[in-house]
Amino acid sequence: MILERPISAGYWTTIGYVSTEAYYREYGYLPADSSGDGPSNTADILKLIDCCLNETCTPEFGIYSCDIDHSGTYTSADTSRLIDLLNGSGKYTTWNLEYLSDNETCPDGGELLSEPPRQPEESVLNQWFADWFVDYLTMVEIPDNAARAEFQEIAEALTGWALDHFSIDERETLADRLTDPALTFADPLAEKAAPKIAAKLIK
Repeated sequence: MILERPISAGYWTTIGYVSTEAYYREYGYLPADSSGDGPSNTADILKLIDCCLNETCTPEFGIYSCDIDHSGTYTSADTSRLIDLLNGSGKYTTWNLEYLSDNETCPDGGELLSEPPRQPEESVLNQWFADWFVDYLTMVEIPDNAARAEFQEIAEALTGWALDHFSIDERETLADRLTDPALTFADPLAEKAAPKIAAKLIK
């Protein structure tokens, strides 16, 4: 079967086969929801880096959770593309804090939600993001030039997210955490980067 057009982004699509019996399948496409947990938000950035780049967990949809730029593999460029999708940068629609719509026309009559599940307030999501950002910087290990380039790209993308979405108070709090003398780092490059990131957050 070949579809006449791509599945619409942000919606459920029901595909049916009708013969002596009818069979239906639902397909949903929500750009930026790389974790496949329902909404698209900052948690998808963290999941992408943890599961796809650091390989500390299993991506929900395999390479389809990781290869955001459709290059055939996954690198730090996928993190940048995911952030672009969430922010609505350039030609992209803004997908941050979005859900797939309810499918009210599904023929097999599954129970529908009257409204999407409530997700945490943006301030809570920002706190999760800040906690993870600090953990990433303190725990990352950078063994070679390729890892160095990847680290710099990811750090810049994450810093840009915080600048775009954090309030002044949230940025100042994160900057204070990154310059805490008690903070310890697994890699010297990340230790040098932390105060520079903090300076960008409060400039």
